[in-house]
Amino acid sequence: MKDLRAYGIPAGGGGARRIGDLARDYLEGVGKGPQRNLNRIRRVWESLTTGGGATSVRSFQKGVATIEVSSSALLYELANYEREQLLASLQKELPGCHIRKLEFKLSSGGV
Repeated sequence: MKDLRAYGIPAGGGGARRIGDLARDYLEGVGKGPQRNLNRIRRVWESLTTGGGATSVRSFQKGVATIEVSSSALLYELANYEREQLLASLQKELPGCHIRKLEFKLSSGGV
C-alpha cells in the first residue's frame, strides 16, 4: 500500500478527517520558504497561546517573528515575562524555522 502520510492520512489507512483540518494542512504546505515558515509558526503559536484571539503572528523575516497583540497590558506581560519561554517552545517545535527572536507590537485595530 502506498504511504499516504504526506497527504494527512495515517499509515495503515485513514479515518475521517475534518475538511478544515485537511484545508489547513494543505495551505500550510503551500508557498516557499518564508511563507511556509510563517504558516507553520502561526499554527504552533495558536497551540501555545490561550489568549482567545488576543494575539496573532503577523510576519516572519530574517529569524524574527512579529506578534501583534490586542492590548498594551498583554503586550507588556508577553514581552517582559513570557517571551523567553514562548521563544524556546517555538524553537523546540519548529527547529527548521530558525526563529531567533520574538517581537511584540500593539495592534492598531482588531487582531
